[in-house]
Amino acid sequence: GTLYCLVGPSGSGKTTLLKILAGQSESDGGRVLLGGKDLKALSPRDRATAMVFQNYALFPHLTALENVAFGLEALGLTESEIRTHALEALTAVGAEAWALRRPQELSGGQQQRIALARALAAKPKLLLLDEPLSNLDAAARIELRDRLRALVRSQGLTVICVLHDQKDALAMADQLGVMRQGKVVEQGDVDDVFDNPQHDYTRELAAASLYHVN
Repeated sequence: GTLYCLVGPSGSGKTTLLKILAGQSESDGGRVLLGGKDLKALSPRDRATAMVFQNYALFPHLTALENVAFGLEALGLTESEIRTHALEALTAVGAEAWALRRPQELSGGQQQRIALARALAAKPKLLLLDEPLSNLDAAARIELRDRLRALVRSQGLTVICVLHDQKDALAMADQLGVMRQGKVVEQGDVDDVFDNPQHDYTRELAAASLYHVN
């Protein structure tokens, strides 16, 4: 039920960390615990996680509804259940009106919502977002930020979101993590991290942030 945002410089390992959690990359050691269960021996399909990539990864020849439904058959759902799950996910992100459109007929912000709906359709326990706001204009960024916060509240989702822009993190996050050189060097409530930073790099970030975004 928490939206955890992870910030840090390019190359610090943010996306690699998401891929390890999703089972798409292997770590050299340690454990991946979800609800007290170690996921490292499980395949990505069996981890109850879903990841939304920065490039959306939508199929251009499929409609929005077909994109969202793609892969649900592997979960053992019937055709009727697949359609219901897909429509519910589209509705949850406010994209039901675009169900029959193909990706090339949608804006970047609309495509991002379709990618988010596809992840939600599988009803994951953990949702992983890699730079979900990076390709959007200002209005679409704010709209998707609000939409994500609303989904966390209404569905009790746990979300880990990698962001490049710390202003977006300040506006979205319940909890904030600061990553540098492959390690989370500081984490906690947003206000605590930025108002009372303990790590030198976090102090630099806090000094560069002249205001907090509501």
